[in-house]
Formats: sequence, C-alpha cells, structure tokens
Amino acid sequence: LDSTGNELVILTVQSVSRQSIQSYADAVVNQWTESTKQLDIHGYWVLIVVSKSTKEYVISVGSQLQTRLNELAISRIESSYLKPYFKKEHF
Repeated sequence: LDSTGNELVILTVQSVSRQSIQSYADAVVNQWTESTKQLDIHGYWVLIVVSKSTKEYVISVGSQLQTRLNELAISRIESSYLKPYFKKEHF
C-alpha cells in the first residue's frame, strides 16, 4: 500500500498447474478480495502474476485504476520493466 492508497502485488509462482495464467490470476483476485473486505482498497490495486515455468505473466487492474492504467500504460510497464527481466530470466 503506497501513499496514494493504491496497492501493488507481484506474485511469482513456480507453476500455475494446468490452468491458464489468467484463470490463476482471476482465482487469486477472487480470494484476495474476499479476504481483504475489511481493508479500504475498493478496486485500487494492481496484481501482477508471474509464472516461472511457463515464462508468462498477467496484469490485473482493480476497477478504480482501470482508467489510469489503460492499455498504453500497461504496455509501457511491460516493455520497460517486465519484458527486459523476462529476457534475462530474472523473475
């Protein structure tokens, strides 16, 4: 949780088993939002799930940040931060 009240979570897992990384991220979001109802984050979050075995990632954005973190902003995050580290296999 930063000074803006936004929350960034980076979850690195060895494998997402047989499900897609998006399905895995969706399940994490569902469980996370259920368990954090007492926190006042109400959609002000970003979740990045990284699968080491498949070398994939997915970015999920809470409803209140979707206008600020549009596709262009996500693309910049990917090209500036995620993709360079993935090329070096630095997860």
